[in-house]
Amino acid sequence: MNRIRPSCAAIAAAAILAGCVDLDRAAGVPTHYVSHQMCSAVFVGGLDPDMFYREAVKLVIAPAGLLMDYRIDRTKGEVTADLAGLVSSRSVFLGAEGCRVAHEGGAGAPIDQNDPPTAAQHAAKPLPVDPVSPALEAALDREFAKPESGPRRWTKGVVILHGGHLVAERYAPGYGPETPQIGWSVTKSVTNALIGILVRQKKLAVEAPAPVAAWRDPKDPRHTITVDNLLRMNSGIEFGQSLYAD
Repeated sequence: MNRIRPSCAAIAAAAILAGCVDLDRAAGVPTHYVSHQMCSAVFVGGLDPDMFYREAVKLVIAPAGLLMDYRIDRTKGEVTADLAGLVSSRSVFLGAEGCRVAHEGGAGAPIDQNDPPTAAQHAAKPLPVDPVSPALEAALDREFAKPESGPRRWTKGVVILHGGHLVAERYAPGYGPETPQIGWSVTKSVTNALIGILVRQKKLAVEAPAPVAAWRDPKDPRHTITVDNLLRMNSGIEFGQSLYAD
């Protein structure tokens, strides 16, 4: 991608309009976001970087997207993003831990030596169960169709379950059943539902200490943290946000 270098005044004006008084922090958020998302897409999901940037990143960070440049180093397993030469960010692939923004002075971690996945490994597979209902097939066609007007949906996968049976499944090119995708807050709902199933099966009690091996030592203050604490985000554990350096 060609690097665009607008004036600092343009960035400052955008920050003021957004209600941000700390220019470095304001400019750092989209820059860290790009490096982290692109790192996850390439080294975790094995996705085509240009496609992912165009469909999932550029519109999210607009208008900063017009000023952004990113570089992928597949040898080092990292992605560097640059916002008009003012702010840069580097995210590294940490294997099973995914990707993390590498802030200056922060503790690093070794990169997993296993080769990252490729798009070919996540290629779409045939439907395990063909839709028997014309209505279902038409619904899938509509979900993946490009609308004539309005924003694109960029649908990547649809799975329909009924009565415990898989009745329909379809994926966009480059995606498949095994493709890791960012769930954002949907992940919270899925986690809550899975914990509910374990509770119903009497395999887990939310009032009991969380079954985390590293917390079992009675001398560890975390050994009293319950599953309920974790679900309500009131465990008392400080949680950092990698988009910020502090």
